[in-house]
Amino acid sequence: MNYLELTGGKVNHNETMNETAIREAYEESGAVINESDIDYLGYYILPNGHTTTITKAEVSYFKDIPKYSETTERILTKEPLDKNLLSFQDGLYEEIFKYLGAYHE
Repeated sequence: MNYLELTGGKVNHNETMNETAIREAYEESGAVINESDIDYLGYYILPNGHTTTITKAEVSYFKDIPKYSETTERILTKEPLDKNLLSFQDGLYEEIFKYLGAYHE
């Protein structure tokens, strides 16, 4: 099986969900997205009680990944990634991409 990976992160003080999505997409991948392109898909709750929202948006364009980012590499591909390349291998990505209709085997 092959997989895709998502950007994500935590809300900064007084940020809206959309502001967080825009900032995290840029910080982690250099992706520039417009607020009007963000769609709310749902949420999940981790065992520790942390709630995570899931959004999707079309990328307008890519800039270089910011120097202050914890991300050091970006792979843009039409082919899904091998599971061993993912940051998390707990099955969550599989479920999200199945929901989006973008899951590949």
